[in-house]
Amino acid sequence: MQVNLAIDTALVEDRMDVAGDIYDTNSAVTTTEVFESNQKTVNRITLAMIIQNQDEPDSLQKVYLEQIANQCPFAGGEAVYQARALLSDTVAYDDEVLCDTSSQRLLKPEIQPPLAYRLYPNPSNGYTIVELEREAQESGEVLVYNALGVQIHAEPFREGTTAILLDFTGRPCGIYYLTLRTKSHSSSSIFFNLK
Repeated sequence: MQVNLAIDTALVEDRMDVAGDIYDTNSAVTTTEVFESNQKTVNRITLAMIIQNQDEPDSLQKVYLEQIANQCPFAGGEAVYQARALLSDTVAYDDEVLCDTSSQRLLKPEIQPPLAYRLYPNPSNGYTIVELEREAQESGEVLVYNALGVQIHAEPFREGTTAILLDFTGRPCGIYYLTLRTKSHSSSSIFFNLK
């Protein structure tokens, strides 16, 4: 009995070590497209759950997974389905609505005023919230650039969103620039400090 327990413990420790190495590799991946950013986020959460020996995502992880799960799979990629599976909830996702394939929408685009937003806390210790002045009228993404102007992160959001949580834990300290972009508008960039 003790031999089996020792083997189980060793296997769990090995699994956590390997997951930690993969987690580091995943963190180093640069993404430019929404589906890539989604996959990186789902990978990060899955690996963190393995490392921390979690049976289900914690409340912060669920926030990220819900943002991804509520995207159109055509734009959001396979990570949309993976996020839904990790949430293991009873939500019935209507991809026809999420993808908004109606011909009326395609024929008559609506012009939306640009979104105003604020960022806090600034400086940030790793987590930053982008709070929108009003609900987003269309889906879009928050783009983050380093001081050299290189895009380092893209966080998608959907119509109706009022706040977007950004995770910068593990990023180097410094100044970053943020832009909010939708299909019809791109807002002015603002900067924030990561300490």
